[in-house]
Amino acid sequence: MGQSGNVMSFRQRIGFDEGELVQQVRVIDNRAKVVLIGRQNLQVWDITTARLLSSQLHEIKKRGDEDFLLSPDGKRLMGVRNRFVPLNLTKDDRPDPALIYDLSTGKLVGTLQRPAMPIRSAEWSANGETIVSFSNTSQKETEISFWSGSNFAWRSSFTVRGYGWH
Repeated sequence: MGQSGNVMSFRQRIGFDEGELVQQVRVIDNRAKVVLIGRQNLQVWDITTARLLSSQLHEIKKRGDEDFLLSPDGKRLMGVRNRFVPLNLTKDDRPDPALIYDLSTGKLVGTLQRPAMPIRSAEWSANGETIVSFSNTSQKETEISFWSGSNFAWRSSFTVRGYGWH
């Protein structure tokens, strides 16, 4: 089957069973695979052969106004609440944490949480060894924190005054 045949086959087969919707799509492994995240299932597809490589249930919680970021190695997915959600407070009045999932198992493997400020945005370093997060509760002050990219332990933080989300 030629390249166009693979694409047609892929388009006809990709997706979830009836009732399950694709909520997130991420391309990984140097554009060789695509990850589909639904409400309950996670699928990994080979883009070249249009074959389903794995399918499993997951624990990934899609919270409102959440952005997902893929680690540089394509093995982890981090969910961060959108910076414009007021304070991102949970039921116990603590800011929502950033949640990190292992894509091979679909399980939660770590959280990033500062005690008083919601994490509004985060990024992985190019080598994946560090995560930097940006937190704020006011328009004029932002806390920048550094975390381990492997065990997600907090390393350090500093505050920048006169800078905030607009």
